[in-house]
Amino acid sequence: MSLRYLLSLTFAIISFTGLAQNRFQPGYIILNQADTLKGYINNKDWDISPTQIAFKKDLSLEEQIFTAEQASAFYIETDQSLFESRRLKLLMITSDLYASLPDTYTEQKEFIEQIWTNGEINLYRGKSPRDERERFFISQSNRFYELVNFKYNKIKEGQQYSVTIDEYKDQLAQLTAGTPGFSASAPAYFSTQIIKYLNAYNEKLTDRTLVKQPAERKMAIFIGLGAGIERLNSYDLNRRDNDFTAGLTVRVNFPRNHQRSYLKASYFMAPNMYYYNIYTQKGQPQWGSSVEVSAGTYIGLAKVQPFISVGFGHHRISPPSSERILHPTYSYTILQPSAGISYKKRLELEVAHFARLFFKSREDATFLVQPRISLNYYINIK
Repeated sequence: MSLRYLLSLTFAIISFTGLAQNRFQPGYIILNQADTLKGYINNKDWDISPTQIAFKKDLSLEEQIFTAEQASAFYIETDQSLFESRRLKLLMITSDLYASLPDTYTEQKEFIEQIWTNGEINLYRGKSPRDERERFFISQSNRFYELVNFKYNKIKEGQQYSVTIDEYKDQLAQLTAGTPGFSASAPAYFSTQIIKYLNAYNEKLTDRTLVKQPAERKMAIFIGLGAGIERLNSYDLNRRDNDFTAGLTVRVNFPRNHQRSYLKASYFMAPNMYYYNIYTQKGQPQWGSSVEVSAGTYIGLAKVQPFISVGFGHHRISPPSSERILHPTYSYTILQPSAGISYKKRLELEVAHFARLFFKSREDATFLVQPRISLNYYINIK
C-alpha cells in the first residue's frame, strides 16, 4: 500500500465517521407547559452550556430539536445529569483596559447543569457560548443568582492593574451563616471545591454526609506502548527505509465532551536507523529517536473513533560514541500533525509526523515527510 493511498484512506475515514456521530441515551424533557416527554437525548457531555438539544421519542424515529426557550429542563438517566433552562444575565469582559468596573451585560437562555443539591439548595454550572467562561449559580427557595467571580484589566492614572472581583466568597458565607459548628474558609472557584464546601455545610446542617449529585467528571490518564515502522530518517530525509520502532506514550484525556480532547507526550526509538560513515563509506545502523508533545481530539462518539493531533516533534540520530567528535548528531524539531483510528481509546493505529506545518526544519525537507506508522495499546491508570 503506497503512502499516498494510506494517508488518503485515513482522512477519508476521519471525514466519513466524524460527521454525525450521536449518543442518544434514555432520558426525558420537561416542556414549558409542564408536559414530560420520555425518550432519548443526544448526550454530548457538554462543556459549553447548550442552548438546544436533540431528542428522539424512539431510536428509530427522526430527531427533534428543543431549545432552551421551549423546554424548562431535561434529564439523562445514564449519568444522572439534570439540566435546567435559565435566563442568564451575564457580564461580558474582554481583554480591554477599563477605567471603571465593567458593566456590559448580555442575556441568553441556556441549559445549565445541576451539579449539587441537598433538596433545598441547588448548585449549577454554566459556560456560556458567548464567552466560554465557567460560572456557578445558586438557587434557594425562589432566589436564583450567580456566584460572582471575575477579573478585568484596569487603567488608572496611566498605570495598568489586574483586578479580581470575588464576591462569591461573601455570597457563600451569607448562604451558610448561622449554621452551628460550620466555619470553613471560602473555597476556590472550582466545581470540586465549591461542592466540597457545600457538602461540609450540609453535614453540619443535617448530620448527613451523603448528598445525591451527578457523577464527577474527571480527567483520565493513560500509559501506552507502541510498535511499528519509522520511515523518517534523521540523517537523510529522502530515504524510504522501514525501520522498526517502539515507544512509550503518556496521554491525558480532559473531562467533559466524553473525554475527547487530550494532551500526550511520546518517546519512540528506532535502534537500527541508517547512518552514513564517511570513513568506511558505508551505511551503518545507529540509534534514532523521537520525542513528541501534541494536543488532539477524537472525532465522534462511536467505539471506533478517528483522531487528529498537532504538536512538536524532536527527531535525532547519533553516531557511535567513539565517532561523535568527527561525526555530527543530526537533529531537528518540526510542528507536525498526526492522525489515526482508535478503538475505545485503547487500541490505536496512528500515522504520525506525516507533514511539517509551521517552519522549514532543513533545506532538504519537503512539506510531506515520511511518517511513523504504529499500533499502540493504552492502559488507564487513573
